[in-house]
Amino acid sequence: MAGIILSLVMAKPTNAQNIPNELQDAFKSGNAETIANYFSDRIKLSILEKQYEPSKAQAKEILRDFFLHHPPTGFEIRFESEKPNSHFFIASLNTAEENYRINIFFKHINGENKIHLLKIERNNERSF
Repeated sequence: MAGIILSLVMAKPTNAQNIPNELQDAFKSGNAETIANYFSDRIKLSILEKQYEPSKAQAKEILRDFFLHHPPTGFEIRFESEKPNSHFFIASLNTAEENYRINIFFKHINGENKIHLLKIERNNERSF
């Protein structure tokens, strides 16, 4: 928990230079297929307070279902923090009916940054 709090304290507003454009565009359009290309082999999902430890294929379907029920209308990276072997960012995802906060944790695996934790929760305006 202290590591997460420290990351948030050290996180800085960002212009998302370290987040691949393809990944940002995938969140903007609700493209679970492209997002899943960034998943590590062992991914944890937390979507609207439901916890999953699915396979990559199952994670893609869970995310696809989320986007089916909550089509994005906007996406913006709010904060980003990077360490030698990991990367973290917070974003806001807007939909027609509600706004969501997205937390993504990457690990550097075999020369690539792979998502090992993806959390989507209802936005609490005080958190930004």
